Amino acid sequence: MKTQRGWLGAIALALVLPSAVVLPAAAAQEKADLLLYNGKVLTVDSTFSIKNAVVVKDGKIVAVGGNELANRYTAPTRVDLKGRVLMPGFMDTHLHIIALSRRDIEPDKAHSIIEIQQMLRAKARELGPGEWITGYGWDEAQLAEKHNLTRQDLDVATPDNPVVLTRAGGHSVVGNSLALKIAGIDRNTADPKAALIEHTSDGEPNGIVRENDPFGTHVPREKFEALRASYVSALKHLFELGITSFESATTTINDEPVGQGGIADPGSGLTFRRFRAIAAETDIPRATLYISYPGPERLKAYPHHSGYGDEKVRLGPIGENLVDGGFTGPTAWTLADYKGMPGFRGKGRFTDAELQDMVDTAASLGWQMGLHCIGDAAIQQTIIA
Repeated sequence: MKTQRGWLGAIALALVLPSAVVLPAAAAQEKADLLLYNGKVLTVDSTFSIKNAVVVKDGKIVAVGGNELANRYTAPTRVDLKGRVLMPGFMDTHLHIIALSRRDIEPDKAHSIIEIQQMLRAKARELGPGEWITGYGWDEAQLAEKHNLTRQDLDVATPDNPVVLTRAGGHSVVGNSLALKIAGIDRNTADPKAALIEHTSDGEPNGIVRENDPFGTHVPREKFEALRASYVSALKHLFELGITSFESATTTINDEPVGQGGIADPGSGLTFRRFRAIAAETDIPRATLYISYPGPERLKAYPHHSGYGDEKVRLGPIGENLVDGGFTGPTAWTLADYKGMPGFRGKGRFTDAELQDMVDTAASLGWQMGLHCIGDAAIQQTIIA
């Protein structure tokens, strides 16, 4: 038996509805599963007309119109909207679904560096000395101090635990002194390809690395099953935001059979198979999945391509392929110098030949492409290459 939310399919309520009431059906010509009536239905048609009722059957909207539909259709579940607004659900075309592990703090909920330091101290007490602490979502614009986190900010709270926190958007990370030491980063360390290690005025690394996470390989990996409940919670939370369909920008085919696109160690991230398993067990928004480029050989061995799947979970483009960085670092690749940064124009990720080869391979196998191009130089390369 489907839930009420499942019947809503591609519609979401803008306000909290009264509880669905199961009423004896009046005589009607046609049967349906769900009837919503006596509301203000925003159709978003060519004239943005407002109707009163919606009829749903087999997960699809079969009629939209006036309250007379309440007499034309019978349905086991009938909801009197009592004048409330019913509107189409939102589609988010670029989401990264992030799970919380036992090592994580939630810096996105902090309003100051002091609050982040309090979170770190609490997590250090919970995990004990020497254990890695991680987290996602800090944003200097949301912090009272209005400046980026640095290793010194983290060292104050957690001198005995390596820490790496990812900035909102995922284009920068910051590690404390212990994390830098473990990763082998000092004043003489060369920048990773297409990335940048920030330094203080005296030449020492300040903890921030743009467009690369040199710390992540040192953090003990969680198993997918340990994160599964958190992934499900994050997916179901989208309904509360009115999001009924989305494109997942961080998905792989890593857990496919080896020789058919998969690898021996698929990691703990979301995959096409894992998405489908979750959707089979619980109601989540409809999802189209970006698939991280696995290289030409693995992609050729994989038997499917863009569009494969069903109405709940399907394959989208090969992506998210970062042609350059972002402006939050900044590392977006530009044609002119950054203001106040003579000689700095960000960095590209691909040579023309590398980019062309990836696009040609994907296209020949029936895949769309999902390219991240932020700076004008990256856009130019993508169009011309």
